[in-house]
Amino acid sequence: MKRMNDWQDIPAVRDAVDMIDQMVVLLRDRTRGGSSAYLLNYLSTIREGTPWSRKEAFKKIHVMCHPKGFGDLFVEGISSEDWWAHVEKLDEACSAAFAALEEQFPTLSQEEKLKKG
Repeated sequence: MKRMNDWQDIPAVRDAVDMIDQMVVLLRDRTRGGSSAYLLNYLSTIREGTPWSRKEAFKKIHVMCHPKGFGDLFVEGISSEDWWAHVEKLDEACSAAFAALEEQFPTLSQEEKLKKG
């Protein structure tokens, strides 16, 4: 696969960033508290960070997509089923973005790190 020079050239990453943007608006407008702040911090890392910090941010968002993370939130005007559909889409998008970035910028295994010295 051809290596992308810019993370924004990777469709899965662009799609995930768009999904995160949508979730930030939804959380900011329909929840109480700072639920969107987590996503905004990770979004900043994705937009301004290194390839490895971007992967880590997508991974952390993915980890939050479970019943005790985003699933536990009360989102005004949205049924639980619809909310879970949003969370699942976010999860899938972040997982795909992580995989695409991993393909472009593989994480070195511990063995490879030791070989490099």
